[in-house]
Amino acid sequence: MLAAGCSTVNSEPTAQTGGAAGIGGSAPNTTGGALSTGGNTGNDASSGGASPTGGARSSGGASSLGTGGAPGTARAKNSGGSGANNASGGTLGNTGGTKNTGGVTLTSSGGAASPTGGVASASGGTKNTGGTLSATGGAKNTGGTSTVAPTGGVAATGGRASTGGASALPTGLPVDCGARNCDDATPVNPQLTSYGALGNVTMYSTGPSKGGACIYQDTKILYYAAININIAPGDAKGQWKGGTICGQCFEVTVVTKQGYKSVVVRVTDKCPDGSCGMDLGGSAPAAVMVDGIGRYQGAWRAVTCAGHPEVSDGPPSIHVKDGSSSGWAAIQVRNPTMAVAGIDYKDEMNGSIAGSMGLAPGIENYYLVPTDALASFSTIDITVRYVDGSMATAAIASSQLGTANSDLPLN
Repeated sequence: MLAAGCSTVNSEPTAQTGGAAGIGGSAPNTTGGALSTGGNTGNDASSGGASPTGGARSSGGASSLGTGGAPGTARAKNSGGSGANNASGGTLGNTGGTKNTGGVTLTSSGGAASPTGGVASASGGTKNTGGTLSATGGAKNTGGTSTVAPTGGVAATGGRASTGGASALPTGLPVDCGARNCDDATPVNPQLTSYGALGNVTMYSTGPSKGGACIYQDTKILYYAAININIAPGDAKGQWKGGTICGQCFEVTVVTKQGYKSVVVRVTDKCPDGSCGMDLGGSAPAAVMVDGIGRYQGAWRAVTCAGHPEVSDGPPSIHVKDGSSSGWAAIQVRNPTMAVAGIDYKDEMNGSIAGSMGLAPGIENYYLVPTDALASFSTIDITVRYVDGSMATAAIASSQLGTANSDLPLN
């Protein structure tokens, strides 16, 4: 059953191709997915998904072996404790020998078999029967804490593997779809959480982003999304916030019959209807909607775009708006690593020409270039501040800031 998508600003093509190939998890490709009923208009580009490699796995547990121990008389019986080890080449003790109820029984090299009810030791390590096994395709971190994911764990084409730290799995997201089909989730308003947000994940386009409400114009980005404006209908308390979220990447995770599936997308658009949480475009829907195109239960959190080339169509740059001139100009950051927190400027020859640019009135995702910077005959140092505290810089001639449709590299 298809679920209604979210409404956005611009319309895009509707044919869906390709699917996400999970690394370690099951992720069949979706070919020719149907449009969600009432698909959204608009455009956003984003890319990739979190792609942990392999399940959490214990490598070689501790194995304590007795050497040369004398056979004991009437081995102790522990309830839930660790059993005593048999001596190398020794025999079992009296009837009622070493037995752990629910515990771990280690057998020594060459020793007799562990008592009935004991748990057999694994080769080179300890194995608990009935213990927690790592999930197939679960999240794995190199050099960090590994969190076990459900079967078919977090894995999507272009996904992001976490290295050197703990993987973050969504909080508040159910592990299965309950009685409903996974592609027919109940429409709900988005909910902001400590993780990021919970809500519906839908689909509205399969082609490259047209730039959407972020006014990026036509792009080649194939992993993108439209994000919510509202929490409750009409309250404007959603994550869009006047376009200041533009360019931010999110790791979007949905519940499927194969477990959690994730993809990384860049926000390039907005969707205003109350039940819209995250509306996917391009190749992103096929990466996670393995049960069919529709409405899924999902969660999403902000992540850096760095290391995800699929969410960009070029390096970070400053774009000068069409219609700009030496008397009026506005600029935006394209392909940023994070959402932009602010843009500062300073004249290299006249220190009094300096300050912060404000958002251009009525033009979302553009900053107004101050007239004193445009009137300068010097080079203007531009500093872009991202929401995570990182920065990018550029040294731009004042005349270039007034040249419409210029694209100026950021360092």
